[in-house]
Amino acid sequence: MCVAFKPNLAFYESMGVKGWEVLQKTLNYIPNNIFTIADAKRGDIGNTSAMYAKAFLRP
Repeated sequence: MCVAFKPNLAFYESMGVKGWEVLQKTLNYIPNNIFTIADAKRGDIGNTSAMYAKAFLRP
């Protein structure tokens, strides 16, 4: 049983505007009665930090 979904926003943000569109599509798959948490912490483990760097520091 899944009690919540927790999408990691770094991976969506790293894709720019398209990432936010993909996030919305992802959220559309989650039933309304399932708790959803936005995982938006900064300063996380390596792969998450790499995606935040890509989102905010790339030219």
